[in-house]
Amino acid sequence: MAQANANLLVVLAQTVTSPGTAVQLASHPVIDGLDVVVTARVTNTGSMYVGTSAANAQSGPREVFGFGRSASYKIDNTSRLFVDADVSSDVLEVRIPKEEAPS
Repeated sequence: MAQANANLLVVLAQTVTSPGTAVQLASHPVIDGLDVVVTARVTNTGSMYVGTSAANAQSGPREVFGFGRSASYKIDNTSRLFVDADVSSDVLEVRIPKEEAPS
């Protein structure tokens, strides 16, 4: 059985303190060619929203994340994404690959 390498992945848990006011994700560089995966926790009670600006995450062209929904993004830094939510206690998990897995 293969062992997972803990250094291959960083997972952020992002909340929104004030629903209706989007927050920018913390800055984490992403290796070229790898995707960031964003997932709304299954325990969330409302929707979460992801956009490429605060205005988009709040009400513009954005992706809506109901509980359990995931999407991947080809971005060079997590700070390019903004998050808003209906409920302040809901969590969006952001998985950032740090290096390619060995084959």
